Amino acid sequence: MAIDYLNRHNWEGARSGVFNLNECLGIGYMVSINDREYAEQMKESSVYQCSHCTMIEIKTINKNTEDEYEKKIIVQTEIPTHEVTPFEMRLSDIHQLLLNQKTETVWICPKCNEINKMRETRKIVGERAKPFFLKVIAMPPVKQMGLDRQFPTKFKSWFWNAMEEITYQEYLYRTEYIHQNGQEMEENYRDKGDQ
Repeated sequence: MAIDYLNRHNWEGARSGVFNLNECLGIGYMVSINDREYAEQMKESSVYQCSHCTMIEIKTINKNTEDEYEKKIIVQTEIPTHEVTPFEMRLSDIHQLLLNQKTETVWICPKCNEINKMRETRKIVGERAKPFFLKVIAMPPVKQMGLDRQFPTKFKSWFWNAMEEITYQEYLYRTEYIHQNGQEMEENYRDKGDQ
């Protein structure tokens, strides 16, 4: 029903359909609808590598085999980007002439207190494995007054994201049901309370 409303550009009907499907999941499987929580979970996990200090990282070699073992390796220290405060530093006269600029953006490593140049700093942006499910979605977009040409695209993106999350929770519910009962749900399944 929700998809039918979406295809007919009945945005309120599609939104209500998503909310109703979500409600059918029950408390343990319901997808949370919260902008702040969704934004927090969607944050990128990016780091800067300090060019002056190192750290020890443990890597698993030959994972899930008989020859599996852990190895300690030395890598450049990784500092989360939210812990770094870039600032402008005045360059010496010679560097100003060579670089044709008066200042350079730098940051100080909180671990070793050394200055790192932003243009030479390696930034690593972590990506989530796909597909991924968060059990939370943002609130649906709201149509702005007047001509809002972006709304259909934004709404459809929100809609399909919500449907993927709900479908995954349905899958988890069915998997748990099979695990507990040893069989699939019958097509005309009735809860004992429905009789």
